Amino acid sequence: MHSLAIDAHDPKALARFWCEVLDYQIDHEDEDFVSTTPNEGRSLRLEFIRVPEAKP
Repeated sequence: MHSLAIDAHDPKALARFWCEVLDYQIDHEDEDFVSTTPNEGRSLRLEFIRVPEAKP
């Protein structure tokens, strides 16, 4: 597996949070989609996709 897609009400905020926790960086960002990659080594990419409903 090379990436994991995550539904998010606010993809930018959620991506920033997980980048800090996992030492990742944002490599693509627009209004409805944010893609992240790890700073070191090969690991799983995280992709945050806007969905209309809030996630608890």
